[in-house]
Amino acid sequence: SISFVPLPYSWSFLLRKRGPLSEIPKGSSLFTIGFLQVHETARTVFKKYHGLTWFTISLLWSPANGAGVVTSIVVTFLTSYLNMTTIEIGIAHFLMLMGAFPGSLFSQLVMRKTNPLTSFRMSVLLYSIATAMPGAFLRGPNEKEYAYVVALLWGISIGWMVPSQRVLFCTLIPRGQETEFMGIFTFVDQILGWLPPLLFSAMNERGVDMRVSVSILPFFFASQSLLYRKDWIIPKRRGPGDTRDHTCAGIVIRSRKSGKSHTTRFLTYQIRKTM
Repeated sequence: SISFVPLPYSWSFLLRKRGPLSEIPKGSSLFTIGFLQVHETARTVFKKYHGLTWFTISLLWSPANGAGVVTSIVVTFLTSYLNMTTIEIGIAHFLMLMGAFPGSLFSQLVMRKTNPLTSFRMSVLLYSIATAMPGAFLRGPNEKEYAYVVALLWGISIGWMVPSQRVLFCTLIPRGQETEFMGIFTFVDQILGWLPPLLFSAMNERGVDMRVSVSILPFFFASQSLLYRKDWIIPKRRGPGDTRDHTCAGIVIRSRKSGKSHTTRFLTYQIRKTM
Protein backbone atom coordinates (compact mmCIF):
# COMPACT_ATOMS: atom_id res chain seq x y z
CA SER A 1 0.00 0.00 0.00
CA ILE A 2 2.94 2.33 0.68
CA SER A 3 4.18 1.97 -2.92
CA PHE A 4 0.72 2.41 -4.47
CA VAL A 5 1.43 6.02 -5.48
CA PRO A 6 5.22 6.24 -6.06
CA LEU A 7 5.51 3.01 -8.08
CA PRO A 8 2.95 3.90 -10.82
CA TYR A 9 4.29 7.46 -10.88
CA SER A 10 7.89 6.34 -11.41
CA TRP A 11 6.95 3.89 -14.17
CA SER A 12 4.71 6.44 -15.90
CA PHE A 13 6.75 9.66 -15.71
CA LEU A 14 10.36 8.99 -14.65
CA LEU A 15 11.41 6.43 -17.26
CA ARG A 16 12.78 7.73 -20.54
CA LYS A 17 11.18 6.88 -23.87
CA ARG A 18 13.44 4.65 -25.88
CA GLY A 19 13.17 3.30 -29.39
CA PRO A 20 14.07 -0.25 -30.48
CA LEU A 21 17.78 -1.07 -30.29
CA SER A 22 17.63 -3.71 -33.02
CA GLU A 23 15.35 -5.16 -35.66
CA ILE A 24 14.23 -8.73 -36.23
CA PRO A 25 16.44 -10.28 -38.97
CA LYS A 26 14.74 -11.39 -42.14
CA GLY A 27 13.60 -14.98 -42.02
CA SER A 28 13.40 -14.96 -38.20
CA SER A 29 10.32 -15.13 -36.04
CA LEU A 30 9.47 -13.06 -32.98
CA PHE A 31 8.84 -16.32 -31.10
CA THR A 32 12.32 -17.78 -31.79
CA ILE A 33 14.63 -14.78 -32.07
CA GLY A 34 14.73 -14.34 -28.29
CA PHE A 35 16.08 -17.85 -27.70
CA LEU A 36 18.62 -17.48 -30.51
CA GLN A 37 19.75 -14.11 -29.18
CA VAL A 38 20.24 -15.42 -25.63
CA HIS A 39 22.27 -18.36 -27.00
CA GLU A 40 24.47 -16.04 -29.05
CA THR A 41 24.87 -13.66 -26.13
CA ALA A 42 25.95 -16.49 -23.82
CA ARG A 43 28.61 -17.60 -26.32
CA THR A 44 29.90 -14.05 -26.67
CA VAL A 45 30.06 -13.48 -22.90
CA PHE A 46 32.02 -16.69 -22.25
CA LYS A 47 34.48 -15.88 -25.04
CA LYS A 48 35.04 -12.13 -24.65
CA TYR A 49 33.79 -10.96 -21.24
CA HIS A 50 35.71 -12.86 -18.58
CA GLY A 51 34.70 -10.60 -15.70
CA LEU A 52 31.03 -10.65 -16.69
CA THR A 53 31.14 -14.47 -16.85
CA TRP A 54 32.36 -14.78 -13.27
CA PHE A 55 29.97 -12.11 -12.07
CA THR A 56 27.03 -14.02 -13.57
CA ILE A 57 28.21 -17.22 -11.88
CA SER A 58 28.51 -15.36 -8.58
CA LEU A 59 24.85 -14.34 -8.83
CA LEU A 60 23.97 -17.94 -7.97
CA TRP A 61 25.12 -17.15 -4.42
CA SER A 62 23.79 -13.60 -4.35
CA PRO A 63 22.53 -12.19 -1.01
CA ALA A 64 19.32 -11.33 -2.88
CA ASN A 65 19.12 -14.94 -4.06
CA GLY A 66 15.44 -15.72 -4.47
CA ALA A 67 12.95 -13.06 -3.49
CA GLY A 68 12.30 -13.13 0.24
CA VAL A 69 14.62 -16.07 1.01
CA VAL A 70 16.39 -14.43 3.95
CA THR A 71 13.17 -12.79 5.11
CA SER A 72 11.29 -16.09 5.26
CA ILE A 73 14.06 -17.72 7.32
CA VAL A 74 14.41 -14.76 9.64
CA VAL A 75 10.67 -14.51 10.27
CA THR A 76 10.68 -18.18 11.26
CA PHE A 77 13.57 -17.52 13.64
CA LEU A 78 11.92 -14.46 15.18
CA THR A 79 8.60 -16.25 15.64
CA SER A 80 9.72 -19.69 16.80
CA TYR A 81 12.93 -18.91 18.66
CA LEU A 82 12.40 -15.40 20.05
CA ASN A 83 8.60 -15.69 20.43
CA MET A 84 8.03 -12.28 18.85
CA THR A 85 4.46 -11.24 18.18
CA THR A 86 3.06 -10.11 14.84
CA ILE A 87 3.32 -6.46 15.88
CA GLU A 88 6.94 -6.87 16.98
CA ILE A 89 7.84 -8.54 13.67
CA GLY A 90 6.08 -5.71 11.83
CA ILE A 91 8.18 -3.16 13.74
CA ALA A 92 11.34 -5.07 12.80
CA HIS A 93 10.33 -5.02 9.12
CA PHE A 94 9.56 -1.31 9.33
CA LEU A 95 13.03 -0.62 10.76
CA MET A 96 14.56 -2.68 7.98
CA LEU A 97 12.73 -0.61 5.36
CA MET A 98 13.74 2.64 7.02
CA GLY A 99 17.38 1.53 7.15
CA ALA A 100 17.41 1.05 3.38
CA PHE A 101 17.18 4.83 2.81
CA PRO A 102 20.47 5.84 4.48
CA GLY A 103 22.01 2.63 3.10
CA SER A 104 21.31 3.66 -0.50
CA LEU A 105 22.72 7.15 0.11
CA PHE A 106 25.82 5.64 1.69
CA SER A 107 26.15 3.33 -1.32
CA GLN A 108 26.30 6.31 -3.65
CA LEU A 109 28.90 8.00 -1.45
CA VAL A 110 31.15 4.92 -1.26
CA MET A 111 30.93 4.29 -5.02
CA ARG A 112 32.01 7.85 -5.72
CA LYS A 113 34.89 7.68 -3.24
CA THR A 114 36.07 4.19 -4.29
CA ASN A 115 34.31 2.10 -6.96
CA PRO A 116 31.21 -0.13 -7.24
CA LEU A 117 33.24 -3.32 -6.81
CA THR A 118 34.71 -2.20 -3.49
CA SER A 119 31.35 -0.81 -2.40
CA PHE A 120 29.60 -4.10 -3.15
CA ARG A 121 32.24 -6.15 -1.33
CA MET A 122 31.91 -3.95 1.75
CA SER A 123 28.10 -4.14 1.68
CA VAL A 124 28.16 -7.94 1.39
CA LEU A 125 30.50 -8.06 4.39
CA LEU A 126 28.13 -5.90 6.46
CA TYR A 127 25.14 -7.97 5.33
CA SER A 128 26.91 -11.20 6.29
CA ILE A 129 27.77 -9.81 9.73
CA ALA A 130 24.18 -8.65 10.27
CA THR A 131 22.85 -12.05 9.20
CA ALA A 132 25.23 -13.87 11.55
CA MET A 133 24.32 -11.70 14.53
CA PRO A 134 20.98 -13.42 15.39
CA GLY A 135 22.69 -16.77 15.71
CA ALA A 136 25.59 -15.33 17.67
CA PHE A 137 23.90 -12.93 20.10
CA LEU A 138 20.15 -13.64 20.28
CA ARG A 139 19.96 -16.52 22.74
CA GLY A 140 16.30 -16.39 23.65
CA PRO A 141 13.09 -14.34 24.07
CA ASN A 142 14.73 -12.22 26.78
CA GLU A 143 17.03 -10.68 24.16
CA LYS A 144 14.50 -10.07 21.40
CA GLU A 145 14.89 -6.28 21.78
CA TYR A 146 18.26 -6.61 20.06
CA ALA A 147 16.47 -8.00 17.02
CA TYR A 148 15.45 -4.43 16.17
CA VAL A 149 19.13 -3.42 15.96
CA VAL A 150 19.79 -6.36 13.66
CA ALA A 151 16.80 -5.40 11.50
CA LEU A 152 18.14 -1.87 11.14
CA LEU A 153 21.55 -3.21 10.11
CA TRP A 154 19.85 -5.48 7.58
CA GLY A 155 18.07 -2.51 6.06
CA ILE A 156 21.24 -0.41 5.85
CA SER A 157 23.22 -3.25 4.26
CA ILE A 158 20.45 -4.09 1.76
CA GLY A 159 20.07 -0.43 0.78
CA TRP A 160 23.84 -0.27 0.31
CA MET A 161 24.22 -3.63 -1.43
CA VAL A 162 21.49 -3.58 -4.08
CA PRO A 163 22.53 -0.32 -5.85
CA SER A 164 26.20 -1.32 -5.73
CA GLN A 165 25.44 -4.70 -7.28
CA ARG A 166 23.31 -3.19 -10.06
CA VAL A 167 25.87 -0.53 -10.92
CA LEU A 168 28.66 -3.10 -10.95
CA PHE A 169 26.66 -5.30 -13.32
CA CYS A 170 25.76 -2.39 -15.58
CA THR A 171 29.40 -1.41 -16.03
CA LEU A 172 30.31 -4.93 -17.18
CA ILE A 173 27.61 -5.61 -19.77
CA PRO A 174 27.98 -4.69 -23.48
CA ARG A 175 26.38 -1.45 -24.58
CA GLY A 176 23.03 -1.76 -26.32
CA GLN A 177 22.01 -5.03 -24.60
CA GLU A 178 21.01 -3.63 -21.22
CA THR A 179 17.44 -5.00 -21.21
CA GLU A 180 18.56 -8.45 -22.29
CA PHE A 181 21.24 -8.68 -19.63
CA MET A 182 18.95 -7.44 -16.86
CA GLY A 183 16.63 -10.30 -17.77
CA ILE A 184 19.55 -12.71 -17.48
CA PHE A 185 20.48 -11.06 -14.18
CA THR A 186 17.00 -11.64 -12.77
CA PHE A 187 16.90 -15.24 -13.99
CA VAL A 188 20.29 -16.32 -12.64
CA ASP A 189 19.63 -14.55 -9.35
CA GLN A 190 16.68 -16.89 -8.69
CA ILE A 191 18.16 -20.28 -9.65
CA LEU A 192 19.39 -21.32 -6.19
CA GLY A 193 16.78 -19.40 -4.22
CA TRP A 194 15.38 -22.69 -2.91
CA LEU A 195 18.64 -23.95 -1.39
CA PRO A 196 18.98 -21.84 1.83
CA PRO A 197 15.38 -22.52 2.98
CA LEU A 198 15.84 -26.22 2.21
CA LEU A 199 19.00 -26.45 4.30
CA PHE A 200 17.40 -24.42 7.07
CA SER A 201 14.35 -26.70 7.13
CA ALA A 202 16.43 -29.88 6.97
CA MET A 203 18.57 -28.78 9.91
CA ASN A 204 15.49 -27.90 11.95
CA GLU A 205 13.93 -31.29 11.22
CA ARG A 206 17.14 -32.91 12.48
CA GLY A 207 16.85 -31.02 15.76
CA VAL A 208 19.76 -28.64 15.12
CA ASP A 209 19.68 -25.46 17.17
CA MET A 210 17.94 -22.76 15.14
CA ARG A 211 20.76 -20.33 15.91
CA VAL A 212 23.11 -22.67 14.06
CA SER A 213 20.64 -23.02 11.17
CA VAL A 214 20.47 -19.24 10.70
CA SER A 215 24.27 -19.02 10.78
CA ILE A 216 24.56 -20.93 7.49
CA LEU A 217 23.29 -17.93 5.50
CA PRO A 218 26.49 -15.80 5.70
CA PHE A 219 28.46 -18.63 4.08
CA PHE A 220 26.37 -18.26 0.92
CA PHE A 221 27.11 -14.55 0.78
CA ALA A 222 30.80 -14.88 1.59
CA SER A 223 31.29 -17.49 -1.13
CA GLN A 224 30.03 -14.96 -3.70
CA SER A 225 32.79 -12.49 -2.80
CA LEU A 226 35.45 -15.11 -3.56
CA LEU A 227 34.43 -15.04 -7.23
CA TYR A 228 35.08 -11.32 -7.68
CA ARG A 229 38.27 -10.19 -9.34
CA LYS A 230 39.92 -6.83 -8.86
CA ASP A 231 40.76 -6.51 -12.57
CA TRP A 232 37.03 -6.00 -13.27
CA ILE A 233 37.61 -2.39 -12.25
CA ILE A 234 38.70 -1.44 -15.80
CA PRO A 235 36.06 -2.46 -18.36
CA LYS A 236 38.01 -3.36 -21.51
CA ARG A 237 35.17 -2.58 -23.90
CA ARG A 238 35.52 1.21 -23.36
CA GLY A 239 38.15 2.96 -25.36
CA PRO A 240 40.28 5.99 -24.42
CA GLY A 241 38.30 9.19 -24.19
CA ASP A 242 34.92 7.42 -24.24
CA THR A 243 32.62 9.84 -22.43
CA ARG A 244 29.25 8.48 -23.54
CA ASP A 245 26.51 7.78 -21.03
CA HIS A 246 25.57 4.18 -20.42
CA THR A 247 21.94 3.71 -19.37
CA CYS A 248 21.08 0.53 -17.48
CA ALA A 249 18.46 -0.47 -14.89
CA GLY A 250 17.27 3.10 -14.31
CA ILE A 251 20.82 4.39 -13.78
CA VAL A 252 22.97 6.53 -16.01
CA ILE A 253 26.66 5.68 -15.67
CA ARG A 254 28.68 8.59 -16.98
CA SER A 255 32.36 7.97 -17.67
CA ARG A 256 35.06 10.62 -17.50
CA LYS A 257 38.71 10.85 -18.45
CA SER A 258 41.01 9.91 -15.62
CA GLY A 259 44.45 11.40 -15.07
CA LYS A 260 47.10 11.90 -17.74
CA SER A 261 46.52 8.51 -19.34
CA HIS A 262 43.00 9.55 -20.43
CA THR A 263 41.68 6.03 -19.84
CA THR A 264 38.13 5.49 -18.69
CA ARG A 265 38.19 3.87 -15.26
CA PHE A 266 35.60 2.43 -12.93
CA LEU A 267 36.79 4.75 -10.17
CA THR A 268 35.59 7.85 -11.97
CA TYR A 269 32.06 6.72 -12.80
CA GLN A 270 29.36 9.08 -11.63
CA ILE A 271 25.94 7.69 -10.76
CA ARG A 272 22.88 9.85 -11.18
CA LYS A 273 19.18 9.05 -11.34
CA THR A 274 17.56 8.79 -14.77
CA MET A 275 14.99 11.52 -15.18
